[in-house]
Amino acid sequence: MIPWFALLSLTAPAVDVAPDPRIEWVELQRQERYAEAQSSIAGFLASEPDSAKINANYLNGLLLAKLERPTSAAEALAAAVEAEPEIAGWARFRLAELEIGRGRPEIAAGLLATALGNRPPERLAEAAARLLTRALEASGDCRVLAEADDWPLAKSERRALALARAGCLRATDPAAADVELRALLAADSSDAVAYDAATRHAGSDGPPDLETALAMAEAFFGQRSFELALDHFALALASIPADEQPDFDLLYSIARSHFWLGDYERAAERFGELAAITDDPEKQADAFYQQARSLELGGRSAAAEAALEAVRRVDPTDHWAASALVSGLRLAWIDDRETEALALYDALSSRRRWRGPRARAALFLAASDLSLGRADRASAWLEAVEATPGTHMPELRYWQGRRAELEDRATGAVRAYLAALGEDPYDPWSLGARLRLATGPLRAEAQRLAGTLPAGGRISDLRQAWLLARPGAAREEALAALKQQLEGDSKAREFMALTPVSTAAWPLWTVPLSAPIDRLLAVGDWRFGRDAAVKHFPSSSDRLTLTRVQLLSEAGLQRSALLSAELLIRRAAGEVPQPLWPDALRQALFPLAFGDRLVVETTDRGIDPRLLAGLIREESRFDAGAVSRAAARGLTQFVLPTARRIGRDLGLAPIEAGDLFDPALAIRLGAAYLDELGRRFGPRPHQILAAYNAGEAQSELWRGYCVSDDPEEFLTKIGFRETRGYVRKVLRSYAVYRELFPVLPTTFSGIEPST
Repeated sequence: MIPWFALLSLTAPAVDVAPDPRIEWVELQRQERYAEAQSSIAGFLASEPDSAKINANYLNGLLLAKLERPTSAAEALAAAVEAEPEIAGWARFRLAELEIGRGRPEIAAGLLATALGNRPPERLAEAAARLLTRALEASGDCRVLAEADDWPLAKSERRALALARAGCLRATDPAAADVELRALLAADSSDAVAYDAATRHAGSDGPPDLETALAMAEAFFGQRSFELALDHFALALASIPADEQPDFDLLYSIARSHFWLGDYERAAERFGELAAITDDPEKQADAFYQQARSLELGGRSAAAEAALEAVRRVDPTDHWAASALVSGLRLAWIDDRETEALALYDALSSRRRWRGPRARAALFLAASDLSLGRADRASAWLEAVEATPGTHMPELRYWQGRRAELEDRATGAVRAYLAALGEDPYDPWSLGARLRLATGPLRAEAQRLAGTLPAGGRISDLRQAWLLARPGAAREEALAALKQQLEGDSKAREFMALTPVSTAAWPLWTVPLSAPIDRLLAVGDWRFGRDAAVKHFPSSSDRLTLTRVQLLSEAGLQRSALLSAELLIRRAAGEVPQPLWPDALRQALFPLAFGDRLVVETTDRGIDPRLLAGLIREESRFDAGAVSRAAARGLTQFVLPTARRIGRDLGLAPIEAGDLFDPALAIRLGAAYLDELGRRFGPRPHQILAAYNAGEAQSELWRGYCVSDDPEEFLTKIGFRETRGYVRKVLRSYAVYRELFPVLPTTFSGIEPST
């Protein structure tokens, strides 16, 4: 099938020599006409057996593999190893991938060890080490690691191979395997390798020593396997002499484990004990604050307020005190103790560095009053928010519009909502503003203003008219008028007309390609050639930058494509609204990668696949190998315990950490979890997404702060800045996906993101 991008010309630049055959080969790959490309290469090799300069054997192997002809592909790649020595390392890697697919991991291991022994570039070394780890796990033969200490590996790859070596030793020398596992844990207990080492060492005979028990507990804790963490923290505590006080950080991790397991009563007890054993004001305040969180989530609001008062007593000037004031204000307000709540708000005004927490408290108060239909007190609170640096303006403008509505100031309300839309028409508060402009008494005023704005012909007025126009013909006409006016600005006109450079016109064909990665790029291998992309498609040219964006996207390198696209927008978009951006740019910014899988996993569950696409875009940028600081993995960023629980519900085999990098599994788990959350929270994407990010109990708690069912009130009352930003970004992406794909394609490009 032909992909979504326009087919480009195969016309080569006017030169006196025959056109480079790679131009045709690359273009045919871009059109997914792989059989034609392979046939052309085969003809070339028959007539020009010396392929070293243009790496025809290498590309022939890649195409034959794509055409599911593994034996022929292996022969072609083996020929590349011999005939194209400058890229022999990459050819060996690709051949190793084939051998693993053919069930011959021991052959793959030998190929990869040879590639690594030749000290390859960093990207190839990283990929080869990861693949070698898989090969060794499958074959159990670690003899190829004899020279591994001399390989140019980063810490993460070196640790992964050491773990594989321990696995090999387990069958023949269990004691040596345990020594290797303990060494890995002692060196670093924070990464996924440490988790795997701890899991394997847990099956050893006899209890671990104190140091190893602590390292294992920290490894389980860091990967969010809190039940296992608690088991090993208990082993560590049992090893501490009775006359010694356990380390504060150890006890803190135990309390946090109970918290994340939802045992809020036990967590509150533990945090209270922590506060009693330290004289450090910072640690005491932290412990009391976490105790308050645990008590509130456990339904004990009065006890939570007492803990928050303790935070303020410990260090009344610290940031913990500001957080305690905001939390106490919320609890007093929802308990109808307004005088106490307002006194806490006044206390937040006592220190300049508390302006941020004070603004959040002011928005909480204003949103509460306005959602109840009361406007008389909101002005002062909203003015305090407006005076705070870093305020999210669509949120503020939305609530200013709600205030104006209650004060029967229709024009003021329309202007406020229009200001929200002007900041970002896809922001969830702006979408709420658009809904209010389309219904009730504001509708007529909004349309009146939309009709008067274009008269002056100014771009700013035409943009506002477009934002106010009703969906359908009126909005299309307003956008056309805005586009016509933008055409008068040369920069805007050039950006709107921006198109990628045709394959035949790439500067790549006009310069010597001396470096191996340049040659890989020239045969369409963007996975390993991408590091040369900026050199040959530089950011100094908008057209070449857009070409780079498109090529990265086509190659499945979505994270890199998104980064390049965002840089181009910041530099070149100016006042041009998103619907007028080049199609290639918009679709690279909001890809429907893995589209078939998204549709399959969501349709029967009644989930909009565009919501899951928006979630993946913000969770992982469509990078199947993504790993977060919180040990979340893969496209949908699951931590292992949650993935295992959902996997059991789906009847899947036990899930291991590495399985989460499988795109099909990640999407299936993500869809199943959204379905589960939807059954609990109903058709409320804002609350579902908050639960996905911060936990179900926390999302329920924030819902309890609300006096209405308006999404905008819930968004404002999300207590964690990170979660509020996350939900806003996913809902924003969801809105763009709905605009870009009002009807989902029936088929999707065969090119999927690289893993």
